[in-house]
Amino acid sequence: MKYLRQLVEGLEVAPVVQEIEAAPELWNEYKLRTEYYGGQHAQVSDIWVRFHAWENLQKLRAYLPEAEAVARFVSEPHQSVWYPGSDKLPSLKDLAFELMRHFRVEQLGGILVTRIPPGCEVKPHVDGGWHATYYEKLAVQLKSAPEQAFCFEDGEFACPPGTVYAFDNSHMHHVYNRSATEERMTLFICVKRDVRLPPLSRGG
Repeated sequence: MKYLRQLVEGLEVAPVVQEIEAAPELWNEYKLRTEYYGGQHAQVSDIWVRFHAWENLQKLRAYLPEAEAVARFVSEPHQSVWYPGSDKLPSLKDLAFELMRHFRVEQLGGILVTRIPPGCEVKPHVDGGWHATYYEKLAVQLKSAPEQAFCFEDGEFACPPGTVYAFDNSHMHHVYNRSATEERMTLFICVKRDVRLPPLSRGG
């Protein structure tokens, strides 16, 4: 596939999954992505681990219309920060730092955990805005089944838990979960590496 590349397999992810399952209150604490953007992620649940500081959105809402405040919050350059719920996920943080070392990451951006229930999907879309275009995207598969896949126009990628892959979300993509019983859980980590290195999603 042109815009997705498998990087690592067999990573130990059970401790991360256990911590997430022990903190169900973290799911959908922040619903901006799943409720605001055109319905592409309407069937998905999120845990926001790192992103633009939430209080900055509240400041923008104080003097801007809602749509403009959200657009600026998502699209303007910023330094990502750890959200409070991340303190309940120390194994996730350790994994992120391990991948930073492995892939020679100089700057850590947003971190997101998503959950797609059986029979649900992320609809086809292209990600835009400053954060989406500034960082490279790593995905760590936490839970999966053979009837699930991350898809671009040139193919579909299905993988077991513990697989790490990079992808270019500036191109049309979607994710489906056709399993009747198994949810799909993925950890997304946004990274900035040495600009002299080739992109992870294209053979780097």
